[in-house]
Amino acid sequence: MLYILLPVHNRKKITQKFIQCLESQTCQDFQLILIDDGSVDDTDKMVLNHFPNTRVIRGDGNLWWAGALQKGYEYIQNQRIKENDVVLLINDDTEFKDDFLEKALNVLQNSRKMLLKAWSVDKCTKIRGDGYIFADIRKMRFYNTNNQTLANCASTRGLFMKAKDFIDIGGFMPNKLPHYLSDYEFTIRACNKSYKIYCDDGLELISDSNESGYHIINYRTFGEFIGKFFSIKCPVNPKYLINFVQLM
Repeated sequence: MLYILLPVHNRKKITQKFIQCLESQTCQDFQLILIDDGSVDDTDKMVLNHFPNTRVIRGDGNLWWAGALQKGYEYIQNQRIKENDVVLLINDDTEFKDDFLEKALNVLQNSRKMLLKAWSVDKCTKIRGDGYIFADIRKMRFYNTNNQTLANCASTRGLFMKAKDFIDIGGFMPNKLPHYLSDYEFTIRACNKSYKIYCDDGLELISDSNESGYHIINYRTFGEFIGKFFSIKCPVNPKYLINFVQLM
């Protein structure tokens, strides 16, 4: 069984494209777990219309990424996990080919202690990246690398692993890292437990960088700058950077 953890929040049209990708998959042996963080646009109804057996976990709008995945983690903990069951952590603003799930499951079939990360092709720039990442904690810098042996970090945008490994690695820490850096902390922790990150050349998805956070802070007033800089949606929010370093 493949368990797909899909956090969503008020992006019905974007989520619908994701669901259409799931409908076309050659592998349909999966359980979709929709973590709906307080959506008011009927995202859940749309998903249930396509996949009636979806397990919906509801939030109040304050889960953010780590809180949503932690809810998914707790759900997986309570399942009767089999040896070859797999978990996929993924964003709803991604699209992928019909054999995406099948390819991933084939790669993971005989793996041991592997985190399988899909390459991400940016919808805007057409650049492929978001695969192997080297985290230099002393300098607090993160480098894309093509060297698997250097990789000690990865995002959760299309991250597969055995369900038993997911439970072993442990959940997320939404109180300390509610959104950004939560995936890096999780994967660094996994690597410290001797898990290996692997990016298969045949496994990729399309992502939309325009739909993600305050990567470029545009502001008209100083007050607007402060509001965005200290937002949970800001990747360089100093509060969470400090929390991240303390967890390392």
